[in-house]
Amino acid sequence: MKDEYQHYMLKEISEQPKIIKRIIKKYIGKDTYFIDKEILNALKNANTIYIIASGSSYHAGLIGKSLFEKLARKKAESIIASEFVYNMPLIDENSFFLIISQSGETGDLKEALSKIKDLGYKTLTITNTPDSYLSKNADYSLFLEAGKEVSIPATKSFIATLALLSILANAISGQPINIKEELLKVASTVQNLYNKKAVYQNIANSLKDNKLIFLLGTSFDFYATLEISLKLKETAYIPAFALPIKEFFHGPITLLEEGTSVIILNTLKESSKVVRNAIKEISNKEGKVVIISLEDISESKDNIIIPQVHFLFTSFVTVVLGQLIAYYTALARNTEIDNPRNLTKSVPLL
Repeated sequence: MKDEYQHYMLKEISEQPKIIKRIIKKYIGKDTYFIDKEILNALKNANTIYIIASGSSYHAGLIGKSLFEKLARKKAESIIASEFVYNMPLIDENSFFLIISQSGETGDLKEALSKIKDLGYKTLTITNTPDSYLSKNADYSLFLEAGKEVSIPATKSFIATLALLSILANAISGQPINIKEELLKVASTVQNLYNKKAVYQNIANSLKDNKLIFLLGTSFDFYATLEISLKLKETAYIPAFALPIKEFFHGPITLLEEGTSVIILNTLKESSKVVRNAIKEISNKEGKVVIISLEDISESKDNIIIPQVHFLFTSFVTVVLGQLIAYYTALARNTEIDNPRNLTKSVPLL
């Protein structure tokens, strides 16, 4: 039931702090992890971890790739499932495959799993549906614990995927962080920011009539913009394009017209100076800039300021903010939020 919520999407966005805590309880113990040791050993011993996914799960995989590389110092690649079959990379013989699917029934992922098994590699499926095809046919499977996701645009299954990927990366790290503490901080931050309804409505009102929206960032911020742009397309039906911030100035800036909205994520100290310079350049060209910043690199004019969280987990927070912006933009445009036109939860094989 939607209870007091107008749409399932908003209800499911609101559930994300609770889901992070549920995943912590299921997979993290005192000085241990409740994860099959065969899975952890397979991840530790692999030269390369390949993450195969589609749609929102692919964007989660990009963030997961960076988590494995930065937390566990483990080489990882995230590949779109449909492209894996037609354009397979050169695969190290000591590789491990991680397949992400909210439904566990996506056609392209079924085809990819079949190909991977034919090649003789071990596979782990991360899914929100434990009795699904992918869950049953992979060598190993882990459950997202997100509960049924009614709204077609993925929200809570996305944050659940990020939480589980971060736990896996930390579990095989030689220098683990206090992952429980950091994820609880994310959950608390998301809960607090969720309640700023007026902020998201104001941003939505500035976006609703746009014919084009750009979203820019670096590193984890760029990966987050990919998911936020997808949510704007799915729910508000607005063409929204995500780019690394410097790449915007290598051609796409020609599409910037007076009043064009540009959403910019600024959560990384290393790139903050570049981001601020880009903001000035875009503002000088009459672009409407929406700025989401981390507290210690924020400025008073920024639209949303995020309290301090670990730099590896800022994308967990910014994606949720993007979900809320997309939701309220779609609400202002009176679109079919829970059942977007032409879209299904599980895309069949073409």
